[in-house]
Amino acid sequence: MNQRECILGWKGVKIMGDLQSKKMKIFFVGDSFTSPYLGKSEMYYDVINKNIDIELFVYGGGGYGTLQEYLVINKYVDEIKPDLIILQACSNDFINNDWNLEKRSFVHNNYTIRPYYEKGTIVYRFPRGPFFREFITYSRLAYFLIRRYDIILARLNNIGYLNTVEKYIGAEGLNFIEFKRSVDTTSELIGMIKKRCGKIPIVAFSVFEDEPYFSQFKDIFRKHNINFLENIPELAWAREDRKWRKNNEHWTKKGHAACGEYLTEYIKINFLINR
Repeated sequence: MNQRECILGWKGVKIMGDLQSKKMKIFFVGDSFTSPYLGKSEMYYDVINKNIDIELFVYGGGGYGTLQEYLVINKYVDEIKPDLIILQACSNDFINNDWNLEKRSFVHNNYTIRPYYEKGTIVYRFPRGPFFREFITYSRLAYFLIRRYDIILARLNNIGYLNTVEKYIGAEGLNFIEFKRSVDTTSELIGMIKKRCGKIPIVAFSVFEDEPYFSQFKDIFRKHNINFLENIPELAWAREDRKWRKNNEHWTKKGHAACGEYLTEYIKINFLINR
């Protein structure tokens, strides 16, 4: 598929339950942590589904930013009519929500044309290098070769030979103008999600608690009156083996179990007691 024909930038993985179900319908939206990379019955929402009799709806796209998550919600919320939306966020959302940040990142760059929200308009841009790279992404071989090149750049960055934009964000926080702009954009997008969902309750959580990103999520979700579950990243990563935590950026089924268990109790207490 020509990527410009897909409004989301690229397809995620969709799981659709029974639209006519009388059960509580929960719509989970997020990035790769919500896309079912572990397989059946091991993701955090599968843990919830095993413990609560719900109707499950999921859309997870690897590398998705907040705009893509908004577009997913905008596309499916009227069809699903969920009783609850659970929005999974990630620190790299701030990178992926701003073209100038993503094109300067060696660790959080998806090397694929994606939509960006700029001055109230959705635009599609390629997040790296010269303009010709936009066209070679349509060649699998060319994409593979240049992806390997960028992986090498990422490794050079990790051992201190290159400076990626995340280092400047970590050092300067909101004083880094482009990061401040991305925070403002992210807040606007979360406000758009809130408005689009109307009276449907939204619960959000991040999979990491690294700074300065985590504090900005807390402020943004508080501003828009969305419940932000701050404890999840600490609980999930604590469940993982120390060696795994050091060398990997995704949860195993252990982390997903911790997240799912926490969300199960939260849903029971806040949404099911009087249902």
